[in-house]
Amino acid sequence: MTDSRPSDVETSGGSRRTGSWNPRVTILTSVSSSTAGGLPGHSESIYSLQLFRHHMKLTMVTGDQDDFMYTLQTAGQTDVFGTPVSSSWPTGLTNPGVPRPPSPTIISGRDWLLSGSRDHTLRLWQMDCETPRVVKIFSGGHTGSILTHFVIELEDPEDAEAKPSASSPTKSKSPGPSAAPQRRKRLMALSGGSDGRICLWDLEHGNGTPEKVIEAHTDSVLFLRGDNERVISCSKDRTIRVFDIRTLERKLVISGGMNEEGHRGAVNAVGLTKDLIISASGDRSIKVWDINDGRLLASIDAHIRGISCIGFEPYASPLSGWRQEVPGSVLRGTIVTGSSDWSIKTFHVVQLPPSAEDNETLTFRDMLGFDERLQSEVLTGTRPRITIQPGVVYHATCSCPMPLTRASSTGCTRCLNRGHTELVRSLHLGEQVTLSASYDSTIKVR
Repeated sequence: MTDSRPSDVETSGGSRRTGSWNPRVTILTSVSSSTAGGLPGHSESIYSLQLFRHHMKLTMVTGDQDDFMYTLQTAGQTDVFGTPVSSSWPTGLTNPGVPRPPSPTIISGRDWLLSGSRDHTLRLWQMDCETPRVVKIFSGGHTGSILTHFVIELEDPEDAEAKPSASSPTKSKSPGPSAAPQRRKRLMALSGGSDGRICLWDLEHGNGTPEKVIEAHTDSVLFLRGDNERVISCSKDRTIRVFDIRTLERKLVISGGMNEEGHRGAVNAVGLTKDLIISASGDRSIKVWDINDGRLLASIDAHIRGISCIGFEPYASPLSGWRQEVPGSVLRGTIVTGSSDWSIKTFHVVQLPPSAEDNETLTFRDMLGFDERLQSEVLTGTRPRITIQPGVVYHATCSCPMPLTRASSTGCTRCLNRGHTELVRSLHLGEQVTLSASYDSTIKVR
């Protein structure tokens, strides 16, 4: 699966890291984490990753076999990004190798990696130290592999009463930093697994067990995305579901299978804006849905084989390559798709103006009149008019082994210059480039 871009979660007043990227390769393993004074890494396959930045302080509890592996950090050492680091370890260790009772250690940092695995756990890696290490393990929520997760910063609802209202007689009349206390924010993670569950975790203040667990789907949860209101999940059971991000209360189900409008295969990836859901499936199609009531707004058969991943930019990027074809139309987002047909394509989600001459496509539900409100919207022209416009198809030099190359005047007739020779499994959209990873064991930068 894929994320549209790496998360950059910052607390109020935070700043982004500047400077050039250090391209050193660092291998993270269970042994390397323990040797660096951390908790053990994963014991089985890792299926999902997310890098994020957030100033955070937490307690790592180690003991017995882990405790003697503590090593002191000395002045002049650098972290994995090449930035100088200072020690936060105790000033002295006695009798190394002698087991001691569980010992809490305060960990403070800004750069983190959260990983999900077949071993049913999430593990939080501290990255801004000389050797990345696991500092917290999250378990007890899933009974199957963790296939997808994402990190998000949410306002704590318990602080709602603490914020003074405009009519409060005790509110200060003079402006100042204490006039409007800010709500406390919590750094949360949501995970989906092969057990059909979705779990909610408190990364900084939690004890490593889930805050909430729900049976979300009847088959594997393949992908999750969300904002500060909702979680969107998709599954091998062909459905898309919407949940409240804080309570995990189910708000909407978009069915597949026998539903004429729904996906006919596993839904492999989703994206969202404030009012739209974008979904991609093994049935080769991309669909756009209304996030509030699940209405199908647009659909296109995008590939000749199933879509395995997407990258979605929910805004009008100047790098998208979109050109306005209908006066008054607005770009709502750009989708990059990867498929088992080896190709990578671009599509644009476009909102058309009411004056556009395209005939409004009525859904089966509209024609049967199941919803009078929908009929009224169609007749009055107030229903949002969304279309999916094909964009560029990614092109690359021939990647076939020399004996298998089939050159022609238009390119290679074997790989069709698609860039990969197997299923495209993951996409990452950067500021200026797109990265793709494939079952052909290669990563391509375009």
